[in-house]
Amino acid sequence: MVKVTRIKKFFKKKKILITGNTGFIGSWLTLIFLNYGANVTGISRDLGSKNGIFNIFKLKNKIKFYKFDLTDEFKTNKFFKNKKYDIIIHLAAEALIIDGHLKPSKIIKNNILSTLNLIQNINNSKTYFINFTTDKVYFNNNSSKNYFKEDNYLYGDDPYSYSKVCVDMMTKMWVNNFLNFRCVNIRCGNVIGGGDWSHKRIIPDLMESIFKKKKLVLRSPKSTRPWVHIYEVCFIVLYLIYKNYGNKKIYEDFNISPNKNEEKNVLWIVNFYQKLSKIKINFSKKLEFKEKINLKLNNSKIKKNLTLKYKFNFRDRFLMTYYWYKFFYKTKKKLIDKTYDDLAYFENIFFKK
Repeated sequence: MVKVTRIKKFFKKKKILITGNTGFIGSWLTLIFLNYGANVTGISRDLGSKNGIFNIFKLKNKIKFYKFDLTDEFKTNKFFKNKKYDIIIHLAAEALIIDGHLKPSKIIKNNILSTLNLIQNINNSKTYFINFTTDKVYFNNNSSKNYFKEDNYLYGDDPYSYSKVCVDMMTKMWVNNFLNFRCVNIRCGNVIGGGDWSHKRIIPDLMESIFKKKKLVLRSPKSTRPWVHIYEVCFIVLYLIYKNYGNKKIYEDFNISPNKNEEKNVLWIVNFYQKLSKIKINFSKKLEFKEKINLKLNNSKIKKNLTLKYKFNFRDRFLMTYYWYKFFYKTKKKLIDKTYDDLAYFENIFFKK
């Protein structure tokens, strides 16, 4: 792969807008792009979790930060007046499936309108637009043999996935008709890693069970998912932008997921952490809504595009996640140094031939 110094030179002073920049993925991307010398602007409707990366690293003081809701068309239009960005990464969304079942109208309106208000304001045809949708946009018949490819049929059969299918199709339609930016839709597997405090997500719930003795409730223990670490996601996106920024293609889409046969079900994760922590994890089961049992992605396209070899296996992903939370709960004062060390380690192996 190319030398890191070249990539840092490319990103230096690049104007990057990240929506949803205080969330789990957005805050990590903000931190990494700052390390690469970019001029980062962020839009979020709140400051995120008090223990999230955005607040731990005091990123608000290191970027231009705007606090408003992208569903507000007037505020969005006003924000974009006389502003142009080299790169826009769109993460602002209602991101939890369970919220779609509890408040379906809210999640559908939010995810569609926030994206529409954003893309109709992009006024630079050279802008490289990264739109995060989800791995749940594909028509899923629950077969364990399916590894979804980017050209497979899209279909959303719950409020969350429906909203994301709409957004996925809308951005593609928009650039093909109006040519006002270049678009890449990212369909990402289940992202794990330190700094995720989302309600009713398996990793934060498990860590609270281990370190705070909180009762663990599992919605769907047998559900198999394509777990991928936050560092993999961030550095793949970073390298994708570097490699394809000069590409004149109007539209692309990519899955980000682990290699074949590295998907694990929820119960496997519980057992893995039980052995690692040497703590008995008691849990109860509570089916809150119907979920797909099997979900797997084919990652061949992005590996070919980036000449990419995955350097983490499934154990690496869960180990690095566990030790970040262990530092948080046991030696929080050393957490920032620990995080920078982890990032340096991953950067080294990611760009190593």
